Amino acid sequence: MIQKHIKPKTTIVSDCWKAYDCLDAKGYVHFTVNHTYNFVDRNTSANTQTIESEWRQLKRSLSSGGVQSKYIDLPLCEYLWRREMKSLDKDKFLGFIECIKSTYE
Repeated sequence: MIQKHIKPKTTIVSDCWKAYDCLDAKGYVHFTVNHTYNFVDRNTSANTQTIESEWRQLKRSLSSGGVQSKYIDLPLCEYLWRREMKSLDKDKFLGFIECIKSTYE
């Protein structure tokens, strides 16, 4: 799955699951975090906290009605758009109007 969707030389930060041990040999830059000892690697500063937090929020937003994997595109795009609006401190309605305007200009 990783080789199919992620370009070689990409930096990947993961936990210490054995299935990831081959990533260096496959051409990826691979950092690990051993959660048994810490949540941020002291040597490399690698951490999985940001992606874990993001994943938790995404799952929470999808859990209300459940979404089949083949229909994930639109809810995922909506989640990312809402996150972007929040990070820019933009009103969602005005942001939506701006998106429509830029699409049809």
